[in-house]
Amino acid sequence: MTNVKNSARLTVPTWQSLKTRVTVVTLAVFVLSIWSLSFYLSHSLQADMARLLGEQQLSVVTAVAKEINDNLIDRQQALENIAKQMDADLIGNPQALQTLLEQRPLLPLLFNAGAWVAGPDGTAIASWPHSANRLGAYSTPWRTRFHADGGRCSSVMADSVPR
Repeated sequence: MTNVKNSARLTVPTWQSLKTRVTVVTLAVFVLSIWSLSFYLSHSLQADMARLLGEQQLSVVTAVAKEINDNLIDRQQALENIAKQMDADLIGNPQALQTLLEQRPLLPLLFNAGAWVAGPDGTAIASWPHSANRLGAYSTPWRTRFHADGGRCSSVMADSVPR
């Protein structure tokens, strides 16, 4: 009979018991604080990740933009160096101008679609490569501007096609 009495005492505790109330309140506070901490940490981590991703993207874009700018400056300087070698006599001699363009080993490396020189009227008087068939073609104003400074050519045009 003592077993029956002990089993009767092991029944589900009632809500009126102080032990039950303290246990439930403690469990509720613990679960709520764990949930609040995880919610706070997830939002904090998300904000940090967004900031870091933005900084990384800015860094990559800055590096790519610098590389593009450096490549453009190199190509512009190459064209300016070729233009400095041209004087009024050379502009008047398209064959010599054509030979000058063909003797420049950097042109194929820097400009995969070739280069050309326009005369004062805007028509192409020398072109590399010959296969481009630019000789005699008129250059539209938005594409290039030709001007001679003190009898020297200051503009050589080049085309480049994305690879």
